[in-house]
Amino acid sequence: MYAENVSDTMLSKKVNTTVRIMQSYLIIHIKKMVLPAFGLLIGLSSVFYDFNTAWGNVPGNLTPAQQPPFHPYASAVPDNYSVNAAPPFFNSYVAENVYGTEGVYPQQAMSGGYLAMGNGPVFRQSNTIPPAQQRQTLVPRYPSYDHWSEGSDQPWLLQLMPQGLLFPSYLAGAKESRMASMWSKDENFGWVWDATLGGRAGLIRFGTSNALMPEGIQLDLEGAVQLRMDIEHDRDMMANDFRFGVPLTFGGRKWQFKTGYYHVSSHLGDEYLLRSGDSKINYVRDAFLFAVSQRFWDDWRVYGETAWAFNTGIETKPWEFQFGLEYAPIWPAQGFRGTPFAAVNLHLFEELNFNGYLCCQVGWQWRGSGNQLFRLGLQYLNGHDDQFQFHQKTTNKIGFGIWYDF
Repeated sequence: MYAENVSDTMLSKKVNTTVRIMQSYLIIHIKKMVLPAFGLLIGLSSVFYDFNTAWGNVPGNLTPAQQPPFHPYASAVPDNYSVNAAPPFFNSYVAENVYGTEGVYPQQAMSGGYLAMGNGPVFRQSNTIPPAQQRQTLVPRYPSYDHWSEGSDQPWLLQLMPQGLLFPSYLAGAKESRMASMWSKDENFGWVWDATLGGRAGLIRFGTSNALMPEGIQLDLEGAVQLRMDIEHDRDMMANDFRFGVPLTFGGRKWQFKTGYYHVSSHLGDEYLLRSGDSKINYVRDAFLFAVSQRFWDDWRVYGETAWAFNTGIETKPWEFQFGLEYAPIWPAQGFRGTPFAAVNLHLFEELNFNGYLCCQVGWQWRGSGNQLFRLGLQYLNGHDDQFQFHQKTTNKIGFGIWYDF
């Protein structure tokens, strides 16, 4: 009997050693694949953009010589432009689209005209352009990168429940409020299901009505529960983190800033507590934050954030920092074709001696007219666990994810 136990023990050790060697081999190769994956996605995006350019789907305005003649039922409209019904008036009207450009409708316009997607244009009578100088101007379906200069001709208006966010959520931010679901292989727990149920939306804005690249000042509300379930044990609830915040954001098309307050508290699941015997930790943060981000080159964005907690739990210390880089095209992500995306987020905490975790994502995205964002892709996380009840554990996770931002 003793010999059998020794044999079983040795076999178990050999199996565990083999599994750990395989995991280490996989982790090393995953690290080697992250940067090449970025390059591959960027290359695919460039090829995709060139393909659309070759077929005439180039973002931006056409010159007057390139514009087709106006007709209420015109059909020769480039793919980057849309046609819709104009207001049935005989007067000259100006369409102020969401990107700060103007399109003038002629006096003969009865039932047709070129309108922008997004929030739609605002119609008003043209009092500044003489009738002799009025011309038919197509309005782009997608924003032109030539219009990414700070400031626009759009008026600033007070808006309740505006579409879009002045300061978008971090794509690879594991603790952002959104709708998300992740199935991944965890180094410590095996197969786990991480889900986020929540979102972030604008409450009030004083600024432009552009949903894709708004300008102004905006007050948001955010909230989410971020939970983890153990797939290998009947999807037992392992832990959940609750988050609520009130961000105040301001800025333009290139530079954006964020400040505000948020609360985070973490709780251990009853099923996991009874099965594992682990003790829960008192993890609480009530913090003020400040962040800055910049769209520094076309579809690229870089950001940094710091937060200081004025109320903490026993295992929590005041300071935390985040840094990140994102590639997420605005055009032509609208429509069924979508575009690739890639994102990296580094999250550091004082209670971990300013260590933390690195989260990398690659995949495909689709963007709505109100700048809603739906993504599918792969995620790799290395470092300390992003679930605060297991914050002191180090881990490697890789899996498949679905994300939706309002």
